[in-house]
Amino acid sequence: MADYRDVFRMKWLAGLSALSDQPRAALREWINNGTYAVSSSTRPNQIILENISSREVIECFGSDINRFSVAAHESLCNVRQYQDLPKSTAWPLVMLYYSTLFYSHALLRVLGVSPSFFETSELLKLRNTANVYGVAEASKFKSGLYTLEADVSNNAIIMTYENNSGGSHEHMWKRLGVVLSESKLIISNSLLETKIQKALENEINTIIAAVSGAGANAHQLSAMRNSIQYRQKYGVWFPYKSALTVQTIADRIKIASGLEVKVDSFNCNSKDEIVSFYESCCLLIAVCRGTLADLNERSDKSFIRFGLPRIEKTLQIG
Repeated sequence: MADYRDVFRMKWLAGLSALSDQPRAALREWINNGTYAVSSSTRPNQIILENISSREVIECFGSDINRFSVAAHESLCNVRQYQDLPKSTAWPLVMLYYSTLFYSHALLRVLGVSPSFFETSELLKLRNTANVYGVAEASKFKSGLYTLEADVSNNAIIMTYENNSGGSHEHMWKRLGVVLSESKLIISNSLLETKIQKALENEINTIIAAVSGAGANAHQLSAMRNSIQYRQKYGVWFPYKSALTVQTIADRIKIASGLEVKVDSFNCNSKDEIVSFYESCCLLIAVCRGTLADLNERSDKSFIRFGLPRIEKTLQIG
């Protein structure tokens, strides 16, 4: 039966599945050291990097995918250090959130989208190159949030300065919501049977709801993490009024980390905000891991093997 992986597969960054070597250079390094021309866009705060080396850019996206997925796994494994303190759930919840954040960053890069923060110093080469090509828009580019969308079929990257996107977490969640919504267009434009289209749309809608709290907030998970970490809400700090235990979180993480996990395995619509929070995180972790596994399995020697599968052999979720 078709599922979300079939939809995402049609949005994979072109050429990524053929990448077999260990990618090393990050995209931010390529911006500062790579070769490209710069042209104007019809949209404000946006430029186009042209005549890029598609191979170099694909490797950069691959490097970032491995970096984020390994960071996500490390964050999950850190939850177990609290298992001797069964009611001390605040930091496990925060680490679960960060794992979800990192996995979601990896997923977006699989789909050719990189929400990134750049310092002004990292943009000097780009701004100088834009000046040579007479693209004045890039002179506005300074420290802040950007979205880079790879279009390797046209040897280009679309780069947008997101100066009104809030913080880096909010920016990433907003971009993920947009990309997931765009995925539904792939379904509606496909030649699949109506029944299958409906099932796939329901899956994508379930994932979107996990990101946004059923539409309540485009960055609902970030808002919940802030409330837990900084406002010490929901009774997960001493004196531990919440009934939640570290073991419950660990058990849900194990389910999310398994193979062939279904999106309907998680109670994201619970009226208990904490339950909805950790269930939504676990759903997104399962989806991101499922996508990475799908990418890894599509090649005999995928670049993915240098990242998540390697660390999983030595650092297991327990």
